[in-house]
Amino acid sequence: MRLPGATYLVAGFQHRTDAERFLKEFQERLAKFGLEVHPDKTRLIAFGREAWRTRKRAGQARLETFTFLGFTHFCGKNSKGYFQVWRETAGKRMRAKLQQIKQELRVRMHEPVQATGQWLKRVVLGYYQYHAGKSTATGAFPLAADSIVAVCIAPPEPEVTGDLEADRACV
Repeated sequence: MRLPGATYLVAGFQHRTDAERFLKEFQERLAKFGLEVHPDKTRLIAFGREAWRTRKRAGQARLETFTFLGFTHFCGKNSKGYFQVWRETAGKRMRAKLQQIKQELRVRMHEPVQATGQWLKRVVLGYYQYHAGKSTATGAFPLAADSIVAVCIAPPEPEVTGDLEADRACV
C-alpha cells in the first residue's frame, strides 16, 4: 500500500547508532501494517551542533541540508558565532508560487488595477505569514513578485505617430 505524501517525519538523535536503530525498528513497525518508507526519500545525515563543531574543527565542507515543509534547513552561526539552525524558503517552492502568480496576473490582466492590487496584497501577505519568522530569505519574494507585476501590468507603450511634437507630448 502506498500513501503518497501521507506523513513526513524528521527525527533527531545525538548518536548515529541510535538513529540507525530507530530507522530499523520504524521500518519493521511499518511493515507490520503493510507500509514502507520510500528509500529515495529516507536518509541519515549528520546535522546539529556537534556535527557542525566536528566539521568546523576538521576544516571540512558544510554539513548536508534537508528540505522539510517548504524550508531548506542548514547549520550556521549567529552574530555571536554560536551554532544556529537556519531556514530558507525552498527555492523550488518559491519559483512555483511566483509562476502561479504570473499565470493569475495574466488572467486578471484586464481587471481594474485596484482589484488586482488587492488580490496581490493578500497573496504576498499570506506568503509572509507562513514564511516570515521561520526563514531568512523572505525578502527575495516581494522583489520577484514586483518584477512580475511590472511586466504583467505595465502601462502600454505610447503610440509613435511620426509627428515629433505630438510624440514628445506623450512622453
